[in-house]
Amino acid sequence: MDALTDLACSGRPTTIAGKTFHLMPLLVRHYAEAAEIIRSKKPKPLDAVASLMPTIQSLAPEDRQYAIKQLLAMAYDDERNGSMIALVEVQSWHRTHEGLVHRLFCQIRQKHPDVTQEYVEQLLQVDQDQQDKKADAMAKLGRLDQLQNELAELSQDLDGMPRGN
Repeated sequence: MDALTDLACSGRPTTIAGKTFHLMPLLVRHYAEAAEIIRSKKPKPLDAVASLMPTIQSLAPEDRQYAIKQLLAMAYDDERNGSMIALVEVQSWHRTHEGLVHRLFCQIRQKHPDVTQEYVEQLLQVDQDQQDKKADAMAKLGRLDQLQNELAELSQDLDGMPRGN
């Protein structure tokens, strides 16, 4: 969902896995929560540089010097920028499974405070299972239509009439 969809659907009943919820638009604090989750999962810049040092040591001396210089510049920039997480990065994270669960949890809990994030994850799994079953049923129906068409062609071949009559 994007921001426009969020606003259009806000407060309206939405059914997920057979349960009805009122989804509310995300607030600034929800984006801040998401940014904090992303920030907590990011490695510290200098730790990332240190973990790459064994690989860098195998490079030619001039390549090694260039790689170290570039990595340290990137680590410096990350440290200088502090713990800022861009909104684009949060929105991108919301498109992952973990981000979708968190986003939906934030939208649901505003009107349904008793809902937990684990419950939302279970709802999404049940909803996905239902969607998979529907897709399987549609595939079977498509195959049934194909078999009926093949049977009709065979029937025309057997009655001795030219095709199309």
